[in-house]
Amino acid sequence: MAIMVLGGLLAVQPGPAAAEADGSSLIISQLKITSRDGQFITLYNATDSAIDMGKYRLVYFNSYDLDKATSSKLIALSGTVPPHGYYMVNDDALLLCYWLTVDSASLGFSSTAGMVQVIAFDQRAPGGPVTPTLQDFAAWSKKDTADIQTLPSDTGDFLQRQPADGQGNPKVSAPGAGSWLTVHPDSDNPCVLTTAAAADAPTSPGRLLSPAEPPATIVSAESGPYAGLPPADAGLRA
Repeated sequence: MAIMVLGGLLAVQPGPAAAEADGSSLIISQLKITSRDGQFITLYNATDSAIDMGKYRLVYFNSYDLDKATSSKLIALSGTVPPHGYYMVNDDALLLCYWLTVDSASLGFSSTAGMVQVIAFDQRAPGGPVTPTLQDFAAWSKKDTADIQTLPSDTGDFLQRQPADGQGNPKVSAPGAGSWLTVHPDSDNPCVLTTAAAADAPTSPGRLLSPAEPPATIVSAESGPYAGLPPADAGLRA
């Protein structure tokens, strides 16, 4: 794994050492570069522990070839992601279909070509050096390019990571490994994803939210744990 500096940013160059790495904490699950309805990137916590996102950064380059990149951007993250939970960075309105942490940021990813890396900054001892570690990356191009993901032609489509486990969570063995499936929200149910070439629907990641609110429960103000509520509030929905 080679370390590069581009535009003042520290970049981790994917290489043989990165390909041999295993057990990444954060995996890129979904990626939307196309223009309609904004851009987003979804990360999956593949560990059994909560993750402090303040220790991670997204590093973006406007080319999949770092030698040809002319601009770059460092995107700070914040918040906490529960074990096997999801974290989305988006720059537009969002329909929530499953439990996830959301962080809004101006992405501005190029729809011609680019690459985004997930970097962990690990400080093993207080006051000691901070070591950048490549967790995952995705590279794309508008044109068909060997070993680079081609962007969907429809501006409403986005990419979903493959392969997936039985719960629909991405399951890859190394940074950048696996493949991408082009999907879009179903016209009848936007919380169901369908492939661009067929009508079959891959399993939605995460824990689905209920499509409707649960029924209200009327609680007496005179008894039980809610005793003492003002009479005007008795029977109101939570």
